[in-house]
Amino acid sequence: MRNYDNRQQHQPRGGNNSLLQQFATQAYRKDSVDHVRVHREAVKFIGQAASEDWRRTFFIPHLGEFGSAQCFAKWLGTGNEDARHNHRFRVTDTIAGYRNFLLYGKYYQLCSMRNWLLEDKDMMDLPFAAYHIHTSGIKEFNRWREYASAVKLMLKHILDPNLGPKKPFPWDEHFPGLKDSVEEQIAKIVELSGGAPEQLEDELDESNDQEQAVPDSYTPEQESCTDAINTGYEVDTVDSEENVNRVTATADNSTTD
Repeated sequence: MRNYDNRQQHQPRGGNNSLLQQFATQAYRKDSVDHVRVHREAVKFIGQAASEDWRRTFFIPHLGEFGSAQCFAKWLGTGNEDARHNHRFRVTDTIAGYRNFLLYGKYYQLCSMRNWLLEDKDMMDLPFAAYHIHTSGIKEFNRWREYASAVKLMLKHILDPNLGPKKPFPWDEHFPGLKDSVEEQIAKIVELSGGAPEQLEDELDESNDQEQAVPDSYTPEQESCTDAINTGYEVDTVDSEENVNRVTATADNSTTD
């Protein structure tokens, strides 16, 4: 039987001596004080809500409701209606453009929580960092290193009183090609379902001009916090640099670190 040294378990990928790990340890010492942690267990709600796997039902005009940004990404990647609200929906095939789909859905989800996010608006002056804290206390960056800065760009737009969700987000300026890839995929789903894809572009442009209403019944707390930690699948798409488009099902791991 193998004798594992507990001190060697849960070590960050790349080892403790990597430059990135050293930077994370030195630069980001206290969440909500010198940075905003982007994680479901962050100190501030804005950091929790910004995480990739935050569960909050939201609505996209002409597309309907989704249980999370990850649900939207998997629905868009597969066209399977079961993916809309099923956080345990298992996808084993490659989803090309998964990160684009997740960011697009994340924007609308954040719009639906704007009222509560405004309470943490003072946090926007701090840098955002997505990382996991191991049981040993070691911090490990999310391997999708651009995610934290990307979600902060969207939050800046949403929380700006002169912009907010009433003004279309400048996708082409910040993420060239993202909106086009999403619209192309939606058009494929509409066509397969017998819809009218020629009307899609006008409908999406119209939806971007609409304010995202926040139902009075919504609360900022995450739905089923316990289940959020054990979602039943792992999305390598948002974590792997070697294979950024693979979505693999697992039995016990959470979606992200």
